[in-house]
Amino acid sequence: SPRFRCPSDRLPSGVPVLLPFLGLIAAGVWRFAPPSAGWAASGLTLLASVILGWRFPRAARASLPALAVLAALLTASRLLPGDVVWQCTVHCQGGGHYQTLLGLSVLWPALFGYAIFAGLCLRDRHAERLSTATAALGWLLLGASLYYLLLSIRLAIVCPHCLAVHTVVLACTGGLLHHLRPVPALSALLLSVLTLHAAFHPGVVADTVDV
Repeated sequence: SPRFRCPSDRLPSGVPVLLPFLGLIAAGVWRFAPPSAGWAASGLTLLASVILGWRFPRAARASLPALAVLAALLTASRLLPGDVVWQCTVHCQGGGHYQTLLGLSVLWPALFGYAIFAGLCLRDRHAERLSTATAALGWLLLGASLYYLLLSIRLAIVCPHCLAVHTVVLACTGGLLHHLRPVPALSALLLSVLTLHAAFHPGVVADTVDV
């Protein structure tokens, strides 16, 4: 009955842009504020993503294209010459081994992945649910971000740019919660983590020294 329609079926005004807005704020905090403020901003963004995804799944899903575009733009900012927007100290902190894969900067596959995900989300915007391919790609991207976050913890690396990008990517969690069954979603996430782990090294490497 329309009178007793489930609240999760509604699309409150402003909610679809809330997560991209929080992600943009978190990126700005990581760029200009101390790391402690960045962690707080990222935590708030991820908490809002989970809550909105659980309570307003349609609204969280509507935010996916903007989040993907934001992640792509943040990634592309590191490709500008001369560190115009961001400086990256990953190599200086011992994480240079993980900045390239097969001789190519990992920024390029990340950029294309976010761009493709944004396009697929826009294609599915009028469908009842995200397609399996779109949802699977989203969970693969989440897995890649989780891999790099776990890696940064193991190597004790704090890169504001990387953490800003991963915050925006993980903010997609809310929009993906109800668009792939738990087992396939977890499988895609783990596949991404394990594939990256195998591609780089079956261990944790600080530059050329296996630790």
